[in-house]
Amino acid sequence: MKHNFFAAFGFALAASAAFGGSSHIRSVKSIEGGKAPEGYVPALVSNGSLTFGVDWRLGNCDLKYKSFSTGIYREGVRHPDGTYLLFDYGRFTSHVEIDGVRHDNPLSWGQTLDLRKAKVGVSSEYPGAVSFSGELFVHSDSDAVVIRQCVSNASDQVKSLRLGVRYAVPVDERVSDAAWHPSENGASYRFRAHLLKVSKECIGLSGAAGAKFESKEGYGLLSESFRLEPGASKVCDWVVTFHGGKVLKRDEYVKSHDAAWLRYTGESYVRLPDERIQRMFDMTNYHLKCVATKWSIPVGVLPSQWSGKIFAFDELYACQALLAANHISTARIVPEYRFASCSNACNRAYLKPPLGEKWGAAWPWNGVENEFMEGSKPGFWQDHIFHMSAIARSVWSYYRYSQDEDLLRDKIFHVMMCCANFFKSFHLYTDSNGDVFVGKCTDLERMGPGVERAFMTTCGIIDTFRMCADAADTLGVRREWAEELRVLAGKLERNLPVRDGRYIPYPGATVDSIGTLAGYFPFRIFDETDSAQRKAVEWFFENGRKVGNMYARGRQVCPWYAAWTAIAAQRAGMKDAPCRWMVEADRSGGVWGEFHEINEPVHPLGRPWFMTAAANCLYAICEMLLSEDKNGDPVIGLGVPEDWKDYSFKLAFPGNRVVEAAVKNGKIEKIDIQNAGKTR
Repeated sequence: MKHNFFAAFGFALAASAAFGGSSHIRSVKSIEGGKAPEGYVPALVSNGSLTFGVDWRLGNCDLKYKSFSTGIYREGVRHPDGTYLLFDYGRFTSHVEIDGVRHDNPLSWGQTLDLRKAKVGVSSEYPGAVSFSGELFVHSDSDAVVIRQCVSNASDQVKSLRLGVRYAVPVDERVSDAAWHPSENGASYRFRAHLLKVSKECIGLSGAAGAKFESKEGYGLLSESFRLEPGASKVCDWVVTFHGGKVLKRDEYVKSHDAAWLRYTGESYVRLPDERIQRMFDMTNYHLKCVATKWSIPVGVLPSQWSGKIFAFDELYACQALLAANHISTARIVPEYRFASCSNACNRAYLKPPLGEKWGAAWPWNGVENEFMEGSKPGFWQDHIFHMSAIARSVWSYYRYSQDEDLLRDKIFHVMMCCANFFKSFHLYTDSNGDVFVGKCTDLERMGPGVERAFMTTCGIIDTFRMCADAADTLGVRREWAEELRVLAGKLERNLPVRDGRYIPYPGATVDSIGTLAGYFPFRIFDETDSAQRKAVEWFFENGRKVGNMYARGRQVCPWYAAWTAIAAQRAGMKDAPCRWMVEADRSGGVWGEFHEINEPVHPLGRPWFMTAAANCLYAICEMLLSEDKNGDPVIGLGVPEDWKDYSFKLAFPGNRVVEAAVKNGKIEKIDIQNAGKTR
């Protein structure tokens, strides 16, 4: 067992005092006049199906946020017009009425997000010494929103109050036969949606005995009216459903929801001395659970997050992060989705059988749930091919962590074989010198279209060939094919583009890219002895701000790329650098600690709740604490800074193992490596 600590080189990492047990509770408060602070975006709540953002009024009414959709959305419910945008189910907010006057905004407010229980809380002050508090969550296992409102009268006068839920119904030309249907203590809004699939939809509002319903054009209101004596308080419970099924009691929802989130958060933990990294782990761990759907892991289940479309490249980061954080059963959706869509991807490559055997499979750059659908609009991104390598690495990573050999034999190997055969049949060329190279394609988009011998794409193909050969060896099949792949991988590696002793994006490159780190991450074809790859990492240390953003206008290294750099640096043997880059990622965090696609002065709040950045950060933290050496053995603390003397964690490790370790005063105090038992 190895245990490594290293000194910093040229920069200080001031770790805070050991962080307490509240890193999972996030809070935001209003500023003067009850206004939201700068940078505010709603708190994300989701069960992987039903998704929306919750604001300080315990609802999601139609505020304007940069690159953030404020409606209510369900994964898989889409428009059919080729854009496949998610259908907007409308929005709701808390109705607060005091002495006959409706108040849309409180005088002051505070809002919390509990990352372990997936619950949003609010506490507000209204005119007349009336206090309002509440809690909301999206039930873990059903498309139901469970709401509790509480109002208190701190004045010396009796108050006439009305609390409720005000729901603005969907406005869409593809909705027909829409009407409210009142019932005892509630109502349902039923309509027919003419979408990708024609469906009968039902939005239900339910309250306690005595609740009254009224509707006007465009909205429905379920509320309860009462008088409140001085010093008294009143609690009202509501449920908003989207499944048309039975409505449970609040306690039943709470019990099953809390149990589900306890199981998820109990699968791993970290206790770190740096508050920033601790908070980052808690937030990213929460965020990935929110976007794990029953199909796979999209960037986000919101129109502003590409409408829940599934990008194989981004899916890789999420899959690896979930695996490292010991959420093996959650990560399984990735290989299952890729196998379910494989026959359609084979047809996309070539229609004739045997599917995948020669021509492989061609998954689209991004797709939707119905497997065969191309999700992206026309553009040069459709000429990416490195996402096929991401698919191979995702499914192989799942096998390495789970050791599910049945799944490897029945599903995973076929997916990997199809990726390798696609590259062999369509994208490899041999020049007059006998050198093998990758033809023109779109590599990272900042470099434009038509790039030949692209470094990152080539690394992905090398990685795919070697993983496929290892998978064939594991199963004892296709030995000649596996050897052919290893030979091709070696030829491709010998011809990677180099200039001034470091790898560059493509021969004669006039632009640079974080893709030159791809031999370490997201693919893994080099160890720390490869000097050209290490020099590419060193170059990025010095020049990352020039090319370290998804957008040319960016002036900082975005969190996705900062975490990418942290992982690459650790694999290059720069063992003091990872935490520095994670602190760089933290700079871009929002008011909840959420990550954005870009969030800096030149472009603030660009696509908040961006899964890909969260996934990379979670994986980087796990790698800092628990990594794998050349022999496949675990290494504790390879990426932690010198001043981290006390920390502990429970994380997954390849080989269906779980490692629980504690370091005290710079020395390992406890290490427990358990076989996880039955394949998860």
